[in-house]
Amino acid sequence: TPDASSRSSAELTAWARRRKELYGFAPDPGMPTYPFHPESRNTAIAVCRFDGEGLVEAGFEPCRIDDGGRPVPCGDTDEGRRVTDYIERITRTAGLNGRLVREDGRVRIDLHTERAS
Repeated sequence: TPDASSRSSAELTAWARRRKELYGFAPDPGMPTYPFHPESRNTAIAVCRFDGEGLVEAGFEPCRIDDGGRPVPCGDTDEGRRVTDYIERITRTAGLNGRLVREDGRVRIDLHTERAS
């Protein structure tokens, strides 16, 4: 991404056109500090639990990037469910086998595997 302070208007316009060709989106002009794909506002904070043998549980707290570019936990709200649905959809599209289990506003990832004894 070109530095706006050191580029001409023509260069920035050319970059905006190229970015749209490369990545298929134009950033929201109302969020100049967040020049990312609008879908990336669906995000999560990883939550992992370990014991002496390693990973016991993995999951996430669904979040939404607010207008200031900050992740805001959504938990078990309509917004949180939409974010979780989005993450589940892209997980399936990518061919990953994790199963998302919603629990008290967080989401646990069930990989259908058992730990070796």
